[in-house]
Amino acid sequence: MFWRTVFTNLYTFIITPVLSVVCLLAALLGDKKGVVWWTVARYWAKGLMSCAGVTQVFIDGKEKLANIPSAVFMANHESQLDPPLMTYLSDKSPLRFFAKHTLAYFPLFGQALWATDQVFINREKGSRTLKNIEKTIAKIKNKDKYFFIFPEGHRSRDGNLLPFKRGGFALAMKAKLPILPVAIAGTSDILPPGFIFRKKGPVVIAVGDLVPTSSYDLKSVDKLVALVRDQVGVLQKKAVKICQKLSAGVNL
Repeated sequence: MFWRTVFTNLYTFIITPVLSVVCLLAALLGDKKGVVWWTVARYWAKGLMSCAGVTQVFIDGKEKLANIPSAVFMANHESQLDPPLMTYLSDKSPLRFFAKHTLAYFPLFGQALWATDQVFINREKGSRTLKNIEKTIAKIKNKDKYFFIFPEGHRSRDGNLLPFKRGGFALAMKAKLPILPVAIAGTSDILPPGFIFRKKGPVVIAVGDLVPTSSYDLKSVDKLVALVRDQVGVLQKKAVKICQKLSAGVNL
């Protein structure tokens, strides 16, 4: 575990800046659709997951992803491995992540996030964040628009779902995009909150069904939040069971 922690941290602090420069240059030179920078980002994520000790990434319901033109993906959050894991959900069209505004200050990495139109969130300045979201949506020229957010806001310490924040739901309604509930299992077994890696093992992503947002407004947003949270909870239980079977050596 010690050497895996050291090696993964070296990968993070050495490879990440190098590939950030590649993504930054690609975006600045006109790769707005992510043909180059999204491929590089997925390559980086796979390398990181391998270093961290992820032995397998299993996606339950992967066939559903082929028929989704645009959506806001929402998932539970239990580990720092969750963001790179989400890159496995889209082979070609890039996911735009909701990132804490403090990440913008990381040298090279922050600039790469900015150049690739990731959405920065400052929870203390909600109105400014909403304007930033609207500008980002308008800038993206892709026919397929995918956004990703952890509606809990931060990692769960015990695996239980935390209350969902409304920001991502406001985006979905504003952009007239459906919501895709997603659940993650296994990442906290490998890297729980902190910086020390634990055991190796599989991780699972369970994909749910699209939830339309057209029939909701700000007055009924709480019903939408509750619906999506319930679906993520159901998917999480399913993902945990699949992960346990894979850990036991069962082939699926």
